[in-house]
Amino acid sequence: MQLENARPCTGPTSAKGFRNIGRFNLRVTPEILLYDMCLVRNPDGRLLLYPPTTKYDAPSMAFAPATRTAIIREAATIFEEELNDANRH
Repeated sequence: MQLENARPCTGPTSAKGFRNIGRFNLRVTPEILLYDMCLVRNPDGRLLLYPPTTKYDAPSMAFAPATRTAIIREAATIFEEELNDANRH
């Protein structure tokens, strides 16, 4: 897997304390590319991975826990500056 087209999110923290850190595309294989994944920091500091939603606001995919953790670790490396900024707010 490889993260592509990483772009930081600059919006404010939500009223419930969630902060979008960044979005990226996830190359699963040379033939499979998932668009617009989102790395989010929750109020207690944990990082969460959200897939894009459908037009009915349902998740469009799911990952096994170990795979999700690996993606979050890679995204956290890419968005290190944004995570440091989120820690200050």
